[in-house]
Amino acid sequence: MKLGEFIRTNIEPIVGEWEEFAKTCTPAAIGMTKSALLDDVTQILQAVADDMEQLQTPAEQDAKGKGQRSSDSLGRAALSHVGLRLESRFDLAQIVSEYRAMRASVLRLWSRSRPQPLSDETMAVIRFNEAIDQSIAEIVPAYLRRESEYRDRFFGMLGHDLRGPINAIHLCAALLINKAERSEDELPLGPRILRSCDRLDRMVKDIIDFTRGRFGEPMNITRVPGDLGTFLREIIDEVQCAYPNVAIDFAARGDLTGEWDSERLSQLLWNLVVNAIQHGSAKQVGVRVENENDRVLIEVHNEGSPIPQHVMANIFNPLGRERNSEQHRNGLGLGLFICKEIVKAHGGTITATSKWNAGTTFVVRFEQQCSLNGRIHSDGRA
Repeated sequence: MKLGEFIRTNIEPIVGEWEEFAKTCTPAAIGMTKSALLDDVTQILQAVADDMEQLQTPAEQDAKGKGQRSSDSLGRAALSHVGLRLESRFDLAQIVSEYRAMRASVLRLWSRSRPQPLSDETMAVIRFNEAIDQSIAEIVPAYLRRESEYRDRFFGMLGHDLRGPINAIHLCAALLINKAERSEDELPLGPRILRSCDRLDRMVKDIIDFTRGRFGEPMNITRVPGDLGTFLREIIDEVQCAYPNVAIDFAARGDLTGEWDSERLSQLLWNLVVNAIQHGSAKQVGVRVENENDRVLIEVHNEGSPIPQHVMANIFNPLGRERNSEQHRNGLGLGLFICKEIVKAHGGTITATSKWNAGTTFVVRFEQQCSLNGRIHSDGRA
């Protein structure tokens, strides 16, 4: 059986091996559904089989080898696949490795299906492809590491250069506030400047977190022992001070002691609650934190009109949804993206639901909570 025909008639086992390999592309693949893992795989394989069966001139073969020509169906499927993979946070090395694994899988299954062993010439071609694949497997991660070093260096300089003037403005504002004699026009200037400094500082941090996350780098967290309920209560009090006209109903139940990055989880709750306040029509937000069967759950709920389905599909992706004027006034719109990164770094999941007469609810679950009441850590330590 020719290879193109074999691919077409053996889609299911090939796709099965693709799925098993895609599951190993962590951390991006963690929590992904089967349909998300496979997305356009069937279309890619069918397009490859179609392309193999088409007549091809030497000039067309040369152009294809140089990346100057591809079939429309294969190009569409490949572009759709890489777009979805990037949205799922696969990095370039993982995307390339999927194709490398697919080629090896197809050739292995094809060779086993033949009544006679492959010729020495065919095996030589396969070995040549394996050698090239191995070279690519070494080159791509090395390139990404070097790119990451340059990017981190750039953002280090950016953070340093921006925080210098921000700190200077902050100091001047503090001096203005503490000035013994101020005119009526000067009274509101100090607090206004300080708020702007804080906003700029948050934007710088969000830009750095967003860019690192988009390149597939996990957020750095520092776990220390503590009670989740205690420091989340503190952040609720801060939000309440910032939004005195909104009633925030906070409830904490069960054993919430463990190893947490309190700063990052405070940022998570701040973003979720402020998001609920800004986008909910009611003047009340409910926040619930509890130990549920030795797993910690955080729930933030607000009433109001439901979020449209096309927005829900990209709710954690700031580049995949439209932003309104209110979001432009309040920042870069990275809050929910940062929330997802914080939860992911803690080994948890975050979901959102929005329905008529039920409001909007964000639910965070930490499936591998560390050191709850002295129990086993997620990495196996006692």
